[in-house]
Amino acid sequence: MKVITNVSGEETFARELSPLVSWCDEACIVTAFFTDDEWIGRLVQEGKSVKLVVSLRPPTRPEALRRVLSLRNTQVRFLGKELHSKIYAFARGDEYSWHEDDFQCRTAIGSSNMTQGGFDKNIETNVLLEGNPAKDALEQARQIFEVAHELTSDVLDRYIEEYSQYDEGFFPEIHVSPIQLSADYERIANAVKHVASLCRDLIAFHFPDTPEFLVVDHFWDYLVVSRRGDRDEIKERAKAGNNSDVLIRELFYDYIREESQEERRYPDEMYARSKQLAQYLKQKTLSKDEMGAVFLTFHASRYVEHRYTNKAKAFVEKNSFRQVLTSLNHLADESIDITVRVSDLQKKPLKLHSLGESAIKEFNGWLNPTKYPIWNTKSDRALETLGLG
Repeated sequence: MKVITNVSGEETFARELSPLVSWCDEACIVTAFFTDDEWIGRLVQEGKSVKLVVSLRPPTRPEALRRVLSLRNTQVRFLGKELHSKIYAFARGDEYSWHEDDFQCRTAIGSSNMTQGGFDKNIETNVLLEGNPAKDALEQARQIFEVAHELTSDVLDRYIEEYSQYDEGFFPEIHVSPIQLSADYERIANAVKHVASLCRDLIAFHFPDTPEFLVVDHFWDYLVVSRRGDRDEIKERAKAGNNSDVLIRELFYDYIREESQEERRYPDEMYARSKQLAQYLKQKTLSKDEMGAVFLTFHASRYVEHRYTNKAKAFVEKNSFRQVLTSLNHLADESIDITVRVSDLQKKPLKLHSLGESAIKEFNGWLNPTKYPIWNTKSDRALETLGLG
């Protein structure tokens, strides 16, 4: 057992925990206040799985949570003002092996929150544990994780709204979200919202009438297509740097410069298609040309649209307009959980010929671009390039 107080600059809590990032296979962290996501990023970059529980109240920083929610292999949950625990549990090996030595655990408990002050500057008292005491602390952290609530994109949106109005007085309890998305879609939604927040001034100036989510979707296209040759360099910069936000904004500047040279303002065209799609779904019938336009909405990239001409013809010929309207209006029905809607469109009787899983996932992002980001292979590849995938 070792006690760390940060009094000596040679033995800070951060310095003691740092070797455990590489040592462990997984981490389970409980902290009342969370303002510094650097440690979670380091764990994920090294391929570790992370469970994190925070208290959703100031000074916990929403932008730090948004970045963490954009990462793979992380599960984030929250509690309210009742959470005061600080547990940093790191484990490696096979927990279910017959040999006790095959599973090892090192845990820190004490007063340090996951903040720069708690890890480096404040006078704190933390105890480093090994062996059975460390395993006991890990089990306690897991129990807290189990009783905590999933931190979704929707919950974080509400926390951001309350956080922005906070004036050191009463802070309301943030409740569980009724909106449930798949884990992968949650990750995409948080990444899109994070980029939109970082670049909101640029988006508002250059695309004042276009929803942010559509602009970010086209930014993904820029990263994947226009910067294809720079992909490895960008990935290395994202991995090496400790401020990915600066890199993202720099790349967004480059995207704006390239887009300004195009004759077509493509995000504006995307929005026009979005509004046209909404209009089609209100109609009682669809012509063959309109059915083709509906299909091509989900394959609207200027770079690949021509590839889908034959698929669009098959969509028109092998689906009736009634089938198309019935299925797509079901997919748009907000009274049904979105994961259920997406699943329903992939099986009879609502499955449409030639409409694949990717287009089904994109649909609500096109129909309701102020609420749902577009999720597709392109967004996954862009996030991987930025070190978030």
